[in-house]
Amino acid sequence: MKKIILTAGMLLVITPFLWNFRNLNIEEKKSPETKAVRSAPNQKRIAKKMPPGKLKGGDKIRFARWAKSATPEDILRVKTRHLKSVRAATVKHNVDQNIVAAIVYIESNGRNLIGKAGERGPMQITPSTGKLYGADLKCLEYSPCNIRVGTRIMKDQLEKHGNNPLKAVAAYNRGSIPKHFDPAADYHVNKFAHALYALSRIY
Repeated sequence: MKKIILTAGMLLVITPFLWNFRNLNIEEKKSPETKAVRSAPNQKRIAKKMPPGKLKGGDKIRFARWAKSATPEDILRVKTRHLKSVRAATVKHNVDQNIVAAIVYIESNGRNLIGKAGERGPMQITPSTGKLYGADLKCLEYSPCNIRVGTRIMKDQLEKHGNNPLKAVAAYNRGSIPKHFDPAADYHVNKFAHALYALSRIY
């Protein structure tokens, strides 16, 4: 029952972002996953209630360009690559696996890389943050360990922000968020909502 409530809550908080997704006109391949996306009646009902998005100017253009390649198939490909690690970590920490898979997608496109500020692995965790969770560089550069630590961080952020995944992922990315932060106007959060929504339509 708890998981059902959390899933329903996630759909409610990402609804303000969905207008952007209808207007992207992404050309998708006719795969079984895409057919499942297009045939989900409950998602079509949600789409009819979508308010306008809040991204403006350069962020709106940048998001539209990014989203053209962020198809459901591509997002699913990344989740499938790390599925075993994602499942193990989310079961251990009781976090929705689509939330973690979406973070892996937007942070690194599923790659085990080192970011400009020294962030490590699929979930792009900084060494200083990893240290707070008892993770050394060897752990952060090993994908299963990186995902396990990132999931624990996200769990803490979800608890801190009332299980709101949009505010939680903003805090995950920034370290903290302003008191009157508007997730709908944040470029990074819009990317997360796009990936999360795509996964929720497939699964």
